[in-house]
Amino acid sequence: MGELTSDLRDGFVLYHLLEELAGVSLRPLGKLSRGRMKIQQVANLNIDFKFLENTVCTVGIGPQDVYDGNKRLILGLCARRAPCAAAARARRDAFRARSSW
Repeated sequence: MGELTSDLRDGFVLYHLLEELAGVSLRPLGKLSRGRMKIQQVANLNIDFKFLENTVCTVGIGPQDVYDGNKRLILGLCARRAPCAAAARARRDAFRARSSW
């Protein structure tokens, strides 16, 4: 990853990052487009934010803020998502440990 704001701009990196952190597929929320035009990139980010609205408090930040490269809001979003991801990972590991008995 190079510059955080430019990497997250098209929605692909954030989409795959959220899938890895949550351990679930975001495919039911929508299909990613190629993301060559602004409207396609914002549509990809909308898919990401559909998921985030259910898992993290996203008051004050939206897909357009990520597309515009607002570093303060993007870092705030990352800081809020990190503890949730750790808790989800712990629950998933505990479930796997119980089911392997």
